[in-house]
Amino acid sequence: MLKSIKAKLSFLVFLGLLVVGLMLFLFYKNNQNTINANSTLVSTIIHNEINEKLKVATDAVAISLGEHLSNIHSDASKIDYISKAIENFRFDNGNGYFFAYRGTNCVAHPVSKNLIGKDLKDLKAPDGTYFIQELSKAAKNGGGFVEFPFPKPGSTENAQKLSYVVTVPNSNDIWIGTGVYLDEIEKNTHELENLINSSFAKTVIFAIILFVIIFIPYVVFIARKIIVSISKLDCGINGVFDYILHKSEHCNEIDINSNDEFGKIAKAFNETISKVNQNQEADKVAVAQSVKTAHTIEKGDLTARITANPANPQLIEL
Repeated sequence: MLKSIKAKLSFLVFLGLLVVGLMLFLFYKNNQNTINANSTLVSTIIHNEINEKLKVATDAVAISLGEHLSNIHSDASKIDYISKAIENFRFDNGNGYFFAYRGTNCVAHPVSKNLIGKDLKDLKAPDGTYFIQELSKAAKNGGGFVEFPFPKPGSTENAQKLSYVVTVPNSNDIWIGTGVYLDEIEKNTHELENLINSSFAKTVIFAIILFVIIFIPYVVFIARKIIVSISKLDCGINGVFDYILHKSEHCNEIDINSNDEFGKIAKAFNETISKVNQNQEADKVAVAQSVKTAHTIEKGDLTARITANPANPQLIEL
């Protein structure tokens, strides 16, 4: 167990610093959890917004094409019209385009002309998904989304792609679709995380700097001041007792000049020490004169008298 006040106070300072450090750690963890939750929420919102935009855009194109196809009777002419309509349409920095299929047979594709006229039911995405079959099923079910990894133009890596397809009215079951790469969502989410983390890191660093430069030195200074004051009081009290018990010839004042409680105690104690010193000196003079007078009387001079007044009441009675 901690016996001395110094040890107890040192432990209290250590415990306080530990608690503050733990609070900073918990604050950091809570902030990270908040950032992760916000990132997930932002990612979901952006994802839903992209879904809505893909659906609205594809449905609008399908309806527009269907209105024009109502006046075209030949199947070949319908395909030719769809092919020309989507040939030069681009979005998403040129990476977005529309494509058209009947079932799993490609009938129009503005980018990969070599796919036109082929049945692509066995075409697989890098994760093994038969994405053309899945897209065809979604179109037959009234339109829908399909997500799969796909090689991104201008990159050697695959990126997650989200596609939406819907059947074109008056087209003899031709469905049209488009898609966007979702890596931009992840990129924007990561940028948001980095921005928040950067702002939080600055706040934490500032708090740590204040903690290290101001709080810790102040706590250590106060603790040291208290410990030194207690040590001086302890030495002063022991000095008084040593003086009273004649273990020392002089009693020193306690050197504490602060305005706190320790300073007030030291001031009161120093006043007492001053009186003790004065009384002890008066008693020494009285005792010395008594001894001298006694020697004079022994020699036969009965006129000798003690004129010094001792401070000790017991000596006065004597």
